[in-house]
Amino acid sequence: MHKLKFGFPCFLLATLILGFSGCSSVRKEQADILAATQVQAELKRISASPSGKDLRLANPKRVQALYADREYRPLWVAHTLKHGQIPVLMEYLGKAEHEGLPKGKYHVDTLIALLGKIPKTAKFWAKDSVHAARTEILLTDAWLTYANHLLNGWASTSRFEIIGEIHAEKEPLDTLLYQALEKRSLETTIEKLFPEHEHYSRLREELAELRSQAKESAEGSAFADTGMDLQTRIRSLEMTLERWRWLPRSLGEKHILVNIPDYRLELRDKGKLALEMKVVAGKFETQTPFMSDTLTYIVLNPYWFVPSSIVREELAVKIRADKGFFQTTDYEMVDPGTAGEDSAERLDPDSVDWSELPDSGQLPFTIRQRPGPKNALGRVKFLFPNRFSIYLHDTPNQEGFQRDVREGSHGCVRVEFPVELAEKVLRGQDELKGDSLRSAIAGGARRHIRLDHPLPVHLVYFTAIVDESGKIRYRKDSYGWDAAMRSELNPK
Repeated sequence: MHKLKFGFPCFLLATLILGFSGCSSVRKEQADILAATQVQAELKRISASPSGKDLRLANPKRVQALYADREYRPLWVAHTLKHGQIPVLMEYLGKAEHEGLPKGKYHVDTLIALLGKIPKTAKFWAKDSVHAARTEILLTDAWLTYANHLLNGWASTSRFEIIGEIHAEKEPLDTLLYQALEKRSLETTIEKLFPEHEHYSRLREELAELRSQAKESAEGSAFADTGMDLQTRIRSLEMTLERWRWLPRSLGEKHILVNIPDYRLELRDKGKLALEMKVVAGKFETQTPFMSDTLTYIVLNPYWFVPSSIVREELAVKIRADKGFFQTTDYEMVDPGTAGEDSAERLDPDSVDWSELPDSGQLPFTIRQRPGPKNALGRVKFLFPNRFSIYLHDTPNQEGFQRDVREGSHGCVRVEFPVELAEKVLRGQDELKGDSLRSAIAGGARRHIRLDHPLPVHLVYFTAIVDESGKIRYRKDSYGWDAAMRSELNPK
């Protein structure tokens, strides 16, 4: 297909060759040519002014490519406005705050002003083609931004080192738009972009209700059940809705979900709560990351491979103070290449100057803690390999579960009932028949069990949660993520 140039448009040439079939078709063809020419001219002008002093697009390259592929013919502002899809989009954009979305990023005020200047007649491209072209371009840019925010969120997650790879929905937004406008089904298309989880829907409802309350009551009033004021609750809902958009659209028919601010783990199977328990999450200085991954195997009676950072900051001090440290504890120093084997090569601790360890990078040795009742990982470890080296595990320090604020780990998640969780996760595995999990643990031997059916695991940070009765409950923003993200949503 030939692209439209600023010279002689290809479809204008075809018109001249074939002749006009009638006055009305001539007028429509002329209007289409004018519209395409003006859209291309406006896009060229915008691209020549990247500072955005006039119009600033959030998706300039995608908008340019979208219109170039269709010879710059308008999508929204055609020779008439009879398809009525513009009001549909504008209604959703106007209610973006009810989703916890940044309404200011969708050109809402500018579009309202531009739409008010466009006469609803067949001649409006001729009367004010500049306004029509700007409206056309901004509607498409708003759609691309809004639809992407619904699918993948608006926050710059790269600012947070402790956020894992966000699940990105690979929907062809330009194709979705073409189809929605052609079939006049934009409302249905937009609704399908929202997370379908019932908790997301319930949180949306709560946010709309609280925004209505905020207009009618004193903003500083606090709620007796949590002491949180109205604006703090609104912020909690906005940020929780955003983090729901980071998750896969399906959490998995059977999955584990750990909510860090609630310090709780849930195992759900076919939508039902199969098991729940307390957890101890990472300290503020060593936060547990937000991530989705897949549990692939469980280790019974595991070694604890002490991270290099803990060796430098904690163990080295103890080793310097106690020359017999490795003889009186269940720690051992081994060769990194064989550290995962029971027969790993032991190294001589006296060969190391414990006061001169390198400040960063991997150490030339591995310190591991042997399996047993004092092992920091307890008797069970749940592994879902990830770049953070985070996992779920048992712990010999049960007193941590009695605290209200359960933060105490270096980032991994300590679980209250590890054996019960393992039994639920491994239920039905053939290799455990005739040899119960509990007896295997009691035997003391290290054992790796690969899951026949890998299980999705989601470590999330929701400060607004929906309980089993459908009531919204709020939790403290213990890591400060809500406050940090709020500044991006509504910058001062």
